[in-house]
Amino acid sequence: MKNGFTLLEAIIYVAIFSLMLSGALLVTYQLIVSSERGASNNGLEAEANFLLRKINWLVEGATTLNISQPDVLEITNHGQTFILTLDPTIQALTLDGQPLNNSRTKISELQFTPLTPAGVETAFKLNDRAPLYEPPPRLHRFNHRHHYFSHFAGVNQ
Repeated sequence: MKNGFTLLEAIIYVAIFSLMLSGALLVTYQLIVSSERGASNNGLEAEANFLLRKINWLVEGATTLNISQPDVLEITNHGQTFILTLDPTIQALTLDGQPLNNSRTKISELQFTPLTPAGVETAFKLNDRAPLYEPPPRLHRFNHRHHYFSHFAGVNQ
């Protein structure tokens, strides 16, 4: 009686072990990718909420709202005029020329729409400039673009 494995048995065991190891690596890779995607989405959501709160803060109690162009909103609040607009060169929502969004995100398709009797709807796309994970083109199924809409009312008449 022989002790040990034959060459065929050893090859079969190595093949089974290789399949199990590659499956474990694939599952680990997918977990890391989904975690990074979730972190990127959470960052975009937080940035969008910050921008919408900032716009709401400006619009609340405003005496006048003037939409001179679809992406330009002039707000008069407590005798002071503020101008919200999209700066296409830096892809940022600006307040009197100063960017409001952080440098990791970019704003596109900003649009202000008047609401009756007094108010404004804000819509914009927020994109991640440098996603934490950029998959190879053949695996790229995740879209980093999101649309945000908000209605603000409460202009003092």
